[in-house]
Amino acid sequence: MMRMALSFNARILVTSGSDKKIARAVEAGAIGGANYKAENWPQQITELAGAKGVDLIIDSAGGEGFDDLIGIANPGGRLVFFGATVGNPSQINLRKIFWKQLTLQGTTMGNEKDFAQMVNFFESYQIKPFVDGVYPFSQFREAYQRMMKGEQFGKIVLTPEF
Repeated sequence: MMRMALSFNARILVTSGSDKKIARAVEAGAIGGANYKAENWPQQITELAGAKGVDLIIDSAGGEGFDDLIGIANPGGRLVFFGATVGNPSQINLRKIFWKQLTLQGTTMGNEKDFAQMVNFFESYQIKPFVDGVYPFSQFREAYQRMMKGEQFGKIVLTPEF
């Protein structure tokens, strides 16, 4: 997603539980990031965003940090989420959503037509996704453990063995 957004010259801020991953994202074009393990990460993102603020947030984690995302978003902003890997938030400040006139949008990442359009977009802009590693299917446990430990940066690819 980051490389897609960079194709539109978006100003990108990232969050991660790994300072190394944040540094890699900055090397790849993000303007900065915050470690969500830090108590003041929402303030860090707000400071990095500066006067322009944050118009669009894309989240796959959910969990307790979700309400903080609502606080970070600019009035009229949009928060798109496609997962809840950390679980459901225990609370959501509904007043912030309606006072800021935010749009919350859940997505399952699209249908076949959307996928074809994405592939065309990647081809048109010559976007190469971040690939952390390619593993033969016989090493799926190793790949899975890497993902579960949060060590990967980008996609993990499993290939068939013939």
